[in-house]
Amino acid sequence: MFLSLVMMITDHRQHHLEGVRSVLSLAIYPLQLLVNAPVALLRDSDETLTMREKLVIENRALKRQQLLDGVKLQRLTTLEEENRRLRTLLQSTRSRWLQVMIAEPFALDLDPTREMLQINKGSRHGVFRNQAVLDAHGVLGQVYHTSAYSSTIILITDPNHSIPVRISRNGLHTIALGSGDATELLIPHITNSADVQAGDLLVTSGLGQTFPPGYPVAVITRVIKNLTRQYAEVIAEPTALIQNIQELLLVWHKESQREEAATLPETTEIVNQ
Repeated sequence: MFLSLVMMITDHRQHHLEGVRSVLSLAIYPLQLLVNAPVALLRDSDETLTMREKLVIENRALKRQQLLDGVKLQRLTTLEEENRRLRTLLQSTRSRWLQVMIAEPFALDLDPTREMLQINKGSRHGVFRNQAVLDAHGVLGQVYHTSAYSSTIILITDPNHSIPVRISRNGLHTIALGSGDATELLIPHITNSADVQAGDLLVTSGLGQTFPPGYPVAVITRVIKNLTRQYAEVIAEPTALIQNIQELLLVWHKESQREEAATLPETTEIVNQ
């Protein structure tokens, strides 16, 4: 009976103390929050800083990768464009000429009175004087001088260059002279009565056997007829990209052409026959 009484008193006190603890816990909860706030704030700040640093690192890595991908894409685009030009270049001679050689320019002649450039192929590669030079759009010029590993090309726009041509529309034969301007050729000896008009395409005639026949040379842009003179003023624009030469073709149709060129004196002035 005494034991039962003790247990009742103890149970009563425990319930009473539990109530007291609940009241005290409720009272000190705001104090606990206040005390723990700096710790929680520091922990949250550390996590935020860690996350921010991680994002910054990832962002830098993504930017670097984007830059690398951009450079790779540019190179792929350049290679694709180069391949397209080379395919066009090779296709332009496949049907008529048996031998072709691709070359690239690396220097322009600094003489303002001449229209010349140097290429990265020479006699060691089989280049010979007077050899015809084309691009994907038409005739560029011909080989003026060769050395072992490079050659000088005289362009059709050089004042000392001339090339036999014919008008594609009616077969009229004439000559295209260099003007010293990369955008113009002079077409002399066209009478006022001749059937020539703006838009006519001039192609190689094949006379002189330097250039393959039928290749585009220029398009007539201006025809001025003057009744007080015997000849009209005729201007043409080259079809070849004279001002943007990137790759070019050296062409020939027989091995004997090289042998014939080799017999010419080194000082031969190249004005197409």
